[in-house]
Amino acid sequence: MSESVPVRGLRERRRRETTALIHQVAVDCVERDGLEATTVARIAETAGISSRTFFRYFPSKEAAILPGQIELGAALRTLTANQDAGTGCVLAPEQAVEHLVKYLGRLIRDDPIDHHEHRRIGALLEAEPELRAHVSSEDGELIRSATAALRGLAPDFDEGEARLHAELAFSAWRAAWWTWDRIGSTSEYPTPHSRWIWALERLCPAVATMAAVVGANGVGANE
Repeated sequence: MSESVPVRGLRERRRRETTALIHQVAVDCVERDGLEATTVARIAETAGISSRTFFRYFPSKEAAILPGQIELGAALRTLTANQDAGTGCVLAPEQAVEHLVKYLGRLIRDDPIDHHEHRRIGALLEAEPELRAHVSSEDGELIRSATAALRGLAPDFDEGEARLHAELAFSAWRAAWWTWDRIGSTSEYPTPHSRWIWALERLCPAVATMAAVVGANGVGANE
């Protein structure tokens, strides 16, 4: 007999609550003791769970501190899977880019983590080189997933061009969160989503500046 909807709903709620608890404890521990001194065993003990339970939710202490990386990767894989299942029409490359950018915008707008919690995580990233290395490693996989999503949406998209657009989209994503973590809410940019729009608006001028340098000086032409 399949599970009833209320039972599944209760299990999902408990899963979310336990995920949030582990994340909060991990951040608290690293803020207090530093990343090196913080172990999975210590996080689990403080959260009142076993280490075995911890690993049901996160593969590492770094992942527990940065759950957004896992969630973003899952979201991008879902986007690709939906396209592979035939739930969307074939798009032109520029339409695929628009689809990805809007998708990322919805994710940043609907992010369930409190906006000010991200600033705590940002401070930890500044203080802990190993956390930054973890993010860099995860970013590579996210860009591969985004590239696959673009080519899934637009099969005629050149792989190199798709990769470049994925890199640009995530450059804006990282700039939006970095700026939010450093500055926080302002009257002009009160939310991370408004910072995302800010980053997108500045992306084209930044690329145009680099392109102008190449055009004017032939930078890289014979190098």
